[in-house]
Amino acid sequence: MKKKSTYKIAVTGAGGFLGSAALEFFSLDPQITEIRALFSKNQTPNLLPKVVPIVGELRSEMVCQTLLKGVDAVLHFANRGFPSDREKDPAKLIGNNLVSTDQLLQTMRQLQIPKLIFASSGGAVYQESKNRKPFQELDPTVARTPYAATKLISEYAIQEFSTHFSIDSCILRISNPFGLGQLNRTRQGFIGVLLGKLLRHEPMKIWSSLDIVKDFIYIDDVLSAFDSVLKSPKPVSGIYNLGSGVGTSLMEVIQTIEKVTERQVPFELAPNPLPENLWTVLDCSKLNEATGWQCLHSIEDGIEELWDHLISQIEEKAA
Repeated sequence: MKKKSTYKIAVTGAGGFLGSAALEFFSLDPQITEIRALFSKNQTPNLLPKVVPIVGELRSEMVCQTLLKGVDAVLHFANRGFPSDREKDPAKLIGNNLVSTDQLLQTMRQLQIPKLIFASSGGAVYQESKNRKPFQELDPTVARTPYAATKLISEYAIQEFSTHFSIDSCILRISNPFGLGQLNRTRQGFIGVLLGKLLRHEPMKIWSSLDIVKDFIYIDDVLSAFDSVLKSPKPVSGIYNLGSGVGTSLMEVIQTIEKVTERQVPFELAPNPLPENLWTVLDCSKLNEATGWQCLHSIEDGIEELWDHLISQIEEKAA
């Protein structure tokens, strides 16, 4: 397959953490000539170079047609709900997400859009394992939360649809991403929320045990993986883990933040009402073999970049 020199892409969920970061990342890429970005009605569109903002709901056929017409690939980040949500009506949440993804797939088929990259969750979908080996893509999964169920059902729908209608779909199971876009959020991203509260001198309530181990990955590495799949000269289809491959306990995260910021992190512990894995680390060798992608940032590297950005923002405002 001949490698393309330029791309027009569509981004769903453009107002969320991953979607907004993707806009910034790909707007700086000279090979990307246009980005159609879908924002929900309560979000302010990000007016970056190359970005064509579209406001509406993904479930709308008219919105999907406007979003996808003429693009080469779709980066699907849109998702209602968060990993930490205790959903009162999980069936409604899952149904809404599935209706939106189905409309996206139907429109891709109609307009003959060849490539889809879907942001799934490697941090939420794997079944607890006692052997403490990094999870591989064929390991058992479990829908322990509405969020996990949504991701797994979407994966299944995308794979089935892609098989029947010859869409090159890649599902990236992302571990626990962190980065700049989380600093002003309160419900998503342990590291970003913790740094924001530290700056505001607010204590952090941690709904978990400090011994829990997660696979944290810096946003730049997440987006470079999407880029490697997008620009691969050969199809990269199926399910791939996307993480750092390194496990870090929540206590180690706090200690790293204290080392980088030279500040003590105030926090209080509370029992987590939701079930969660005690140890989640991803084996990403399949993605590396398919695309050559590698994770380049350690957790300390990422925290240093985040903290430096926060301090520079404060200094600019004070100047």
